[in-house]
Amino acid sequence: MVSITTDSRNFESNRNYSFDILRIFACFMVIVNHTNSWVFMTYFPSASGHLSLALFFVSKTAVPIFFMISGALLLGKQDSYRIAYGKRAFRIFLDILVFSIISFCITNHGFNGFSFDTIRSMINNPIITPYWYLYSYLGIMLMLPFLQKMVQALNKRDYIILLSLLFISRPFLSFLSYLGLLPAISDFFSRNLFSGEIFYFLLGYFIMNNIPDWSQKKKLNCRIMIACLILFLAGILFCWYRTGLEFYQNGKFALRLDHIYNLPIFIPSLSLFILTILLFQNVQFHAISSKFIRTVSQATFGVYLTHNIGITLSRPVLQFLCSNMNDWIAVLITDFIIFTCCTIIIYLLRKIPLIKKLL
Repeated sequence: MVSITTDSRNFESNRNYSFDILRIFACFMVIVNHTNSWVFMTYFPSASGHLSLALFFVSKTAVPIFFMISGALLLGKQDSYRIAYGKRAFRIFLDILVFSIISFCITNHGFNGFSFDTIRSMINNPIITPYWYLYSYLGIMLMLPFLQKMVQALNKRDYIILLSLLFISRPFLSFLSYLGLLPAISDFFSRNLFSGEIFYFLLGYFIMNNIPDWSQKKKLNCRIMIACLILFLAGILFCWYRTGLEFYQNGKFALRLDHIYNLPIFIPSLSLFILTILLFQNVQFHAISSKFIRTVSQATFGVYLTHNIGITLSRPVLQFLCSNMNDWIAVLITDFIIFTCCTIIIYLLRKIPLIKKLL
């Protein structure tokens, strides 16, 4: 239950729940992203296929949201090299190593085929595709102390120019290339700019430090939220329409708009990030609801690490549900079961101090 009451006996105050809500949403969308696509691949252009395709593009906002949350929370700090490398980066390195090995064993029913070459191959590519995020995040953690110092030296005008440059060079130019108005931009140019992940990282910090000015103006705040909702829907609908149109024209899916750097994904991701912050930054929840939200939010990183295992183990459940109901609904129910079970397991594992450091 949501309330504006400030009674400390029943309500928690002075907490911004927007990041908790965003984490939970984005984590669930990661699971959806890795389970939902076969529905539209199989059933398009049926109603289930259309809904599945639209949800597929909604799920693509998850990774940008995670990067923006991390930037908003970490760039304002002043981490020592010991904290940045010995704590943050080393933790991600251990997560890559430990959960890659666990995922290998689950997929291959044990250590059959596991060798030193398997570990060596992890240097080049994630052992499972969803773990690409860990590799990218590890690189950002290594750069974090320098990024933290950099943002302290930038004023608002510097930030606007930098973000505008990154916006033009990443989402905007890639969109023009998609429309056929420009050829693909040379890697010799783009490789010397900040990566798209760092762009989202910086963007999250900038937005979080400028939103308080908006929240004090109710009319402006309402207009921004309406604009964000419209932009979110417009971006998803554009992706759905163009991808469906390409299917009708070519008889197959190209999925050229599903990359996080593309403008039609960037706009919904940014809009949803701003909208959620504006909606929940001053909301106070009942103490029980607050504890529940915080508990689930704290488990999201562990859920991400283990969700692929959950997907593998839940296949019999999905097959049973698909034989008794609409496949798209069956997938969503299975995703909810995966999310719930993983959250409970991670909650229990976080009770163990040594394991908690990984999760």
